[in-house]
Amino acid sequence: MFSLNTKYAKFPGLVLVYVWNLADSAKTKCFALTYPEALHVAEQMGWTQTNSWALQGSYSTTRPSKRLCALLAKYEMTAEKWWKTFSGADS
Repeated sequence: MFSLNTKYAKFPGLVLVYVWNLADSAKTKCFALTYPEALHVAEQMGWTQTNSWALQGSYSTTRPSKRLCALLAKYEMTAEKWWKTFSGADS
């Protein structure tokens, strides 16, 4: 699932983590985005123009499209990226 809710906008520095296919380690993927990054993805997907966004301040999908997967690719995490993200280290 990929989802975003406007209620998270008020937390600066919050990292939103999405884990897909947790039951199958060979297929597991993790993505980590800040709220502004996730909002940018939502805007590119056109989600912020939906009734769901306008009325509830949220949007979610349980069936990520190829386009969404392509937009999220740069946020996919590896052990090195986890370390860099949360330690503040450059390597």
